[in-house]
Amino acid sequence: MDMMEFMDLVCDGEKLSAMVEHGMAPTAVLRAQIHGLVVLEQLKRCGLPQYFHNFHVAGVTMARQFSRVYPGVRLCDGKDVAVKITDHKRCRLSMRQGTQVPTEIVMLDRIESPSFGGVVRLLDYYREGDCWFIVMEKPRVSQDLFDYVTDKGRLSEDTARNFLRQILEAVRHCHSRGVIHMDLKEENILVDLDTEKLKLIDFGSAHPIGDDVHSEFYGTKAYGRREDQQQRPVRARPAEVWSLGILLYSMVHGNACLRGEQRNRPRATAIQNRAL
Repeated sequence: MDMMEFMDLVCDGEKLSAMVEHGMAPTAVLRAQIHGLVVLEQLKRCGLPQYFHNFHVAGVTMARQFSRVYPGVRLCDGKDVAVKITDHKRCRLSMRQGTQVPTEIVMLDRIESPSFGGVVRLLDYYREGDCWFIVMEKPRVSQDLFDYVTDKGRLSEDTARNFLRQILEAVRHCHSRGVIHMDLKEENILVDLDTEKLKLIDFGSAHPIGDDVHSEFYGTKAYGRREDQQQRPVRARPAEVWSLGILLYSMVHGNACLRGEQRNRPRATAIQNRAL
């Protein structure tokens, strides 16, 4: 069992309870708290890296092929954080201070100064074996934009206009720092439910903005232009503008018309012939 599989287990309360009932669970995690919150002492007994003992973590909120994101609390100050665990062998790497680190860390570091509230902040990072732990800020009460729109059905034009403005400001800040996100979509935008302020997250596909022409499409197909997925090379900035248009459509018209098998193909195909 690798690190990410282990974390999925200890953070999945229902699965863990079922394993306990059938006598299958490791003794070190028999008493994981309800709703997946993991007790610090249990983590220590499970042999997790010493660095991870600085946090309480809960169930996974985002699962990708080679990474997992866990909400948590930093014990030293009670700050809400998101801890991303990614596989060193599978992620893109760049040099930082003479050491190879995930390119995501380099991109987050680049957009950090000056700080901008509409983009997630990198707080810390650490490598243990083949896993990187990337610690980022997280609003205390938040929801990604996809779930937010789904819950409401659709957004009013005023709200959609406000949200699009915030997204554009975040994208402009990234561009000013020489970074292009490359994967703009609702799932990569957090909504602070207390303030309705947005935050752009997940820079796992981000590139230096100077690399405007790419040999392959890095983003999510549903938000990409058809020609970018069928032809090479791919131009990054026009593709990002296209994704912004898909975001606006989804906010105003809702996600219902884009569910099911339509979610697996470019949204441009799904929404063609629909009135804007």
